[in-house]
Amino acid sequence: MTRGNVKATQETGWGAFNAFFSASSARIAGYNDVSHDMLNRLGWRGSDYTYPDYETAYKAALPENADKPCGGGYSCAERAALTPYDSGQVTRDLIGSLTHDFRLTPHLKGKAVFYGATTYTDASVSDPTTPSETGAPFSEQVWHSAVRRFGGSFELGYRLARHDLSAGIWQEAAHSDAHQAWYNEPLLGQGAPLKAIGPFDTYGDAFQTANLSTWNTQSRQIFLHDDWKITDSLTLGAGFKAVDFVSSGGGIGDDQAPRGRLRSQAGFLPHLSALWRYNKHDDVFIDAAQTQSAYRLSPRGNIGYSASIWSASDQASFDEALARIAPERDTTVTIGGHLKRKWISLSWDGYFSLIENRLVSASVGTLHSPVNTVGTVRASHIWGGDVAASLPIGSHFTLRQSLSVSRFRYGGDLFVGGETFDLRGKAQPGYPELSLQTSALVHVSHLEMGATNIVYLNRPFSYTNDIMGPNYWNMTAYASWKFERRGKIPPFTARLDVYNLMNSKMIGNLNVDGAPFSGDLQTMQRSSPRQMVFSLGTQF
Repeated sequence: MTRGNVKATQETGWGAFNAFFSASSARIAGYNDVSHDMLNRLGWRGSDYTYPDYETAYKAALPENADKPCGGGYSCAERAALTPYDSGQVTRDLIGSLTHDFRLTPHLKGKAVFYGATTYTDASVSDPTTPSETGAPFSEQVWHSAVRRFGGSFELGYRLARHDLSAGIWQEAAHSDAHQAWYNEPLLGQGAPLKAIGPFDTYGDAFQTANLSTWNTQSRQIFLHDDWKITDSLTLGAGFKAVDFVSSGGGIGDDQAPRGRLRSQAGFLPHLSALWRYNKHDDVFIDAAQTQSAYRLSPRGNIGYSASIWSASDQASFDEALARIAPERDTTVTIGGHLKRKWISLSWDGYFSLIENRLVSASVGTLHSPVNTVGTVRASHIWGGDVAASLPIGSHFTLRQSLSVSRFRYGGDLFVGGETFDLRGKAQPGYPELSLQTSALVHVSHLEMGATNIVYLNRPFSYTNDIMGPNYWNMTAYASWKFERRGKIPPFTARLDVYNLMNSKMIGNLNVDGAPFSGDLQTMQRSSPRQMVFSLGTQF
């Protein structure tokens, strides 16, 4: 990965102008998606891609070897589909913005922001279901996608007696497109295989394309808010926002991927809050807010998961889903506070959220031929809470502990195409219900060291919760030393970070390509093994 940023600031008598630009490029080889069955039968390493062993992948994908055994009790045809040759991703990102902070009077201030951003992504996976025109038994399937966004916002803040009034508007126009393309791999022994990070046209241009799609999205939002400081210790907040998201487009290719128009609009989404600072160090707050989401864009056959009706298999399925869905709206109430003493700092909160029209996209099919069943559950809820404590021991050592509980439950069943799927009372797949984080920090003079332990428990794998994902446990550590300035040499910091310190075999992501209604599916990803990163930083 390479990345560069540049920022320029010009002060004026009434404010400041800031110009910012960032460019980055990444070329990343991927891990294979796995299932419980694959890990049980093939082991931790055996369930990954065969890269760089092109010969093994090639022979497993040959039609004449389809019924032969290829390890783990799988036939070669099954093994070729489960553990293909490779996958990867290439991304290129450009972001630019111009910001103006200004103050017109002692009581009136504001900010104007204009921005543009582009993202180009090529996501690839070897496809044993589509032979190459060269005669190779598989090809490289690549998702080409691009998103271009341009927009701006304008905010004003005005102080009137004990009131801090604020208002603003945001507008954005976005264009996105995506399509699948298949590229030739070479015959065995007649050239180097394609790399998962490109170039992909070594053996000719794409010989097949599918699901060519394009969309335009207009996004608008306005808000008005007032923070009323009733007393020096009590502040009440009240306001609202209005949103309007319109997306139109879809398939434009000969294979007729779904097309349509979706609009998420709400004229009044309220927000209420109260903050009571009952002494210098402690406070209690309550916050209630309503939000509404835009519809997601994701084309048919997409590599990766997204709850979008554009991923429906045909126009009829899209139209049928369109008649049933509505924009998701969440109403959340949170109560919390902070407590600080010489020997401990404590923060806590509890919350309840009502979720209306949660879009569900359950996956069936295979990694190379995904099929999504899309519908909404009218009402669901989340309740949970967080507690975090920081305990200083002496002047050089600090312990931190946090506990988070999040209990999501679907409030109704899913109805798709005349069929009922029993989701009432089930937990949302892929998300832990219990999270623990423990940290220790040592700081002595120029030396700083720390370690963090993260645990995720109770992660449902399927919508019916008949299978659970493995628990997650990861430890990271770091050590840094700050070197002081010596003559013309500026001060700098040397730091060593170690991720997955215990080199644990962990499943990091569940439901990468969607969650099944029930049973097993090739949709988990393993976490990285131990990694060490050494860095030097300075400023001058």
